[in-house]
Amino acid sequence: MTPEPVAEPLKQRFADWIDQRTEKGVATYGHPLSTFNGRDATRDSFEELLDFCQYQHQRVMELEALVAQLKQELRSLR
Repeated sequence: MTPEPVAEPLKQRFADWIDQRTEKGVATYGHPLSTFNGRDATRDSFEELLDFCQYQHQRVMELEALVAQLKQELRSLR
């Protein structure tokens, strides 16, 4: 396999993701996220972090269930 740089494509992906989130924010709230908007950015960030942790744990649980299912299927094939 040929080594490939990571940073440049990741920068582009982040730019694309930020553009998509901005578009979603405009569609939902009528404007992009801005400073001095009356919200507590620290609290919002913490709540988003908690959501992220739950999504990640959901994924771990799903992967564990899939692994268990695959192991069961392999046992039944033997």
